[in-house]
Amino acid sequence: MAAIDHHRPWSAIQRELLELILDRLCFGDHVRFGAVCRSWGSLAAGSPHSRALRSPWFVFLRSPSTGTFEFFSPVEGRARRIRLPSSDECRFSGSSMGWLVLTHRVHGNRLLNPFTNRSVRLPPSPSHYPDGIDLGPTLHMFDHAVLSSTPTQTPENCIVVAMYNILLPVFCRPGDKEWTFFESYRSDWQHFIFFGGLLYCVTNTDQMMAYEFTPQPVCRHKFTLAGLVEKRDGSDAKRCHLVESAGLLLLVVQYLVDCPPAENNILGALFCLKPKTIHFIVYRVETSCSSQRLVKVRSLGDDAMFVGSGFARAVGAEHFPVPKFKKNRIYFTDCVDDEYVWYEFCLEDEKIQPVVLDICLSSLFPRRWRMIDVV
Repeated sequence: MAAIDHHRPWSAIQRELLELILDRLCFGDHVRFGAVCRSWGSLAAGSPHSRALRSPWFVFLRSPSTGTFEFFSPVEGRARRIRLPSSDECRFSGSSMGWLVLTHRVHGNRLLNPFTNRSVRLPPSPSHYPDGIDLGPTLHMFDHAVLSSTPTQTPENCIVVAMYNILLPVFCRPGDKEWTFFESYRSDWQHFIFFGGLLYCVTNTDQMMAYEFTPQPVCRHKFTLAGLVEKRDGSDAKRCHLVESAGLLLLVVQYLVDCPPAENNILGALFCLKPKTIHFIVYRVETSCSSQRLVKVRSLGDDAMFVGSGFARAVGAEHFPVPKFKKNRIYFTDCVDDEYVWYEFCLEDEKIQPVVLDICLSSLFPRRWRMIDVV
């Protein structure tokens, strides 16, 4: 009988067997798996085998002072807190293609992949308008950001577009020394995404534009939404979102009414009203060289849609075995008595209902949450 080798290294285990193991691990065990040895770490980081990691995750910054993020897996149905290196005192400005966009007073602006810990430096925040006027004592923060492609696979083609200080759209490429303002830099952009090689944006004044980068942004399409988007009786305002779903560009219109904050919130009563969602309408955007039109969409098919502040995403329902998430629904958060609560809007019967999960989403998910892919 051949002698058993008790000293066989962990790295010698066949890759096929390791992949079978990875596919059955939860997120925490997936991380521990990668810490066993270098070859296991490379396998874990290079390919997200676990079903929990193949699905999009919810993410938001739990503690800016310590750089602690909260990640929620719909597959596992639970949340995990992760402290990312060099992320203390940072601001979470968005996520795109598996990357977080972070602003840090010491480390500057950067893209960070929280699952591989890879980072890409971005230019420092602008300090002047294009005409040379000092921005002054502003907050100097990015409110929303999107990527045209992943910065590690095609860095030369990656474009980062961000909204700076709420109303200043800027862009850069990894390696640039500074951000570039769009031509009409004082903007009223409400939401923007990359779709079909173009940057689409929708404004507060019911305009939609599509920009091509050649390498500077050139406006290829521009049309007004007035008269194309339905008005809703009883709504005080609307918020527009652009979403890619099943290879189509969708315009999601969220209708709102202003509601006073809780009676015991004195500051809230003095300074702000809390918007409450009363309805959604979804349109398919069709553009050509000669015409543009919106076509009302009655169904999202097998997709579920998630809408937040400056964020919208359509996801195949197969990614969400949690029975609370269903296809042909729009999920969103509204503030109720100073707590954020999940709701769903069904496109079929046009009803809004609260969503109850096993965890307290009112405290876990404030309005500024995102979804992130593991890439």
